[in-house]
Amino acid sequence: MIFKEKKLDSIQVAHELIKVLDEKKAEDILLLDIRAQFPFADYFIICSGYSERQISALVNAVIEKSHQEFQLPARVEG
Repeated sequence: MIFKEKKLDSIQVAHELIKVLDEKKAEDILLLDIRAQFPFADYFIICSGYSERQISALVNAVIEKSHQEFQLPARVEG
């Protein structure tokens, strides 16, 4: 998938979102390549935080970056 505005491919978007998570002190960041298994997504990012407040900040930072930089709709589960 190519993003027209920034001319980034999906791996570059994933790495940018990982940078945001790292800046917010996310722990155990894991990037899974799921292109071969699932047609609806290329990558899946999993991370953890040490408190509910930090996890909320991580979610908000990823949503903000997704909207502002890449014009992507963000979906939150769980």
